Parts: sequence; structure tokens; C-alpha cells
Amino acid sequence: MGSGSSAAIGLVCDGWGTALMGKIWALETQSHTKITKLQQSLKVKDTEIDKLREAVRNEKIEVSNAKGQLQDVRKENSSLQQKLGSNTARLSELEGFATTLHDNNEEIW
Repeated sequence: MGSGSSAAIGLVCDGWGTALMGKIWALETQSHTKITKLQQSLKVKDTEIDKLREAVRNEKIEVSNAKGQLQDVRKENSSLQQKLGSNTARLSELEGFATTLHDNNEEIW
């Protein structure tokens, strides 16, 4: 082979090298683009997670407050039930007196 053949082979190799470098560059660009999009998506997801964590914290606080209020209402209910029982007993006693008084008044007239 002559020097012309070597030159032709060199040009072909240089052409393949250039084409290969172009493909590598294109793949790197695509990879960087995908990485950037994934990083952006990750930031969005992290923001969503932070919002959900905050919502969960707020809900736990509300549940805790509601439990406290429920305990207060149960105590008040118990107290009112006791008062009702006492008042009912007192009313029965007074009704008994009223009935006795009424019966005694009928005997007088």
C-alpha cells in the first residue's frame, strides 16, 4: 500500500473518531439533561414530602387537642350525671313529701 492508502485510512479513522466523539458528546448531553430533570423532580418531591410531614405534624397536634377536649367533656359529663342523680333523688324525696302532704290535706277536707 502506498502513502495514499495510509492517508485514506487515516481520514476514515479520523471520520469515525469524529463521529464517535459526536455520539459521545450527544450521549453526555442527554445524560446531563436527564440528570437535571431528575434533580428538579427530586426537589419537587422533597418539597411535597416536607409539606406532607408538616400536615401530619399539624394533624397530630389537632388529635392531641381533641383528646384533651374529649377528656374534659367526659369529666364534665360525669359530674353532670352525678348532679342529675342527686337532683333526681332529691326530686323523688320532694314528690314523696308532696304526695304525703296532698294525701293529708284530702283527709282534712
